[in-house]
Amino acid sequence: MAGRVLPIRRAAPPRPPQQPAPPAAPLPPWTTWPALAWRTGDKMRWHGYTGTFLRETVDDQAEVLIGTRTLRLPKAELRSAGQR
Repeated sequence: MAGRVLPIRRAAPPRPPQQPAPPAAPLPPWTTWPALAWRTGDKMRWHGYTGTFLRETVDDQAEVLIGTRTLRLPKAELRSAGQR
């Protein structure tokens, strides 16, 4: 490699510092979430467990399948699997 001149590599220009996003405004305390319309086969979460919605009962509860167990839980405690 004698006699070859290698090109000079220059460093990329420094990136400008990114500003953090402003915090989201808190929801007012009177905000209510609409009740979800559950359908058979919907994925749901309950206390960190993921399962499948089976059916509603008359007493405002739901039957869900978590693993191999069928549980009857209050519908108010269920969350969609897409939410946290």
